[in-house]
Amino acid sequence: MPWLVNDLMVRDRDGFLLLTALKHLLVGLLFLVIGIFMTTSNNRFIAASEPAELPVYKVESRKDSDGTIMFRPMFALVTDKRPQPTYTGGLAASFMIHRAGDVVSGRYDAATGMIQSDRLTEIIRWLARLMQVFGVIAVVQSVTIRLGMPEFMLPLPVRVR
Repeated sequence: MPWLVNDLMVRDRDGFLLLTALKHLLVGLLFLVIGIFMTTSNNRFIAASEPAELPVYKVESRKDSDGTIMFRPMFALVTDKRPQPTYTGGLAASFMIHRAGDVVSGRYDAATGMIQSDRLTEIIRWLARLMQVFGVIAVVQSVTIRLGMPEFMLPLPVRVR
């Protein structure tokens, strides 16, 4: 395998490394795939779910490994059914999206039992777009590196250690 790395490290006619362009391309494609996956799963949830009013009955908090406090809302579903369906979202944030006692609009998927607020849906949509934008920028950067632009001039340099 060292021969492959040595072949990739060979400088082209302008002195730029093919490995640097490949690094940007792979990171860009990874970000694009993650962003597309997030968008697709979010859109599937929206299509499969129905609008609902969601009381936030509790907000879990825990410390992350670096000491940051993470918050995760726990929703209930307003229904005559007893016990009321509840759901703890998988996404925890360093800021409190909802407070205990709030009643927020959201969506409920009866097949999976998943409950998600509209605000959380918008945050996921925004993060997915951001991932896709960063992915496109990294892919474009890989092309510009191959065309001769030095890596230090790039707006989003990729550092892999």
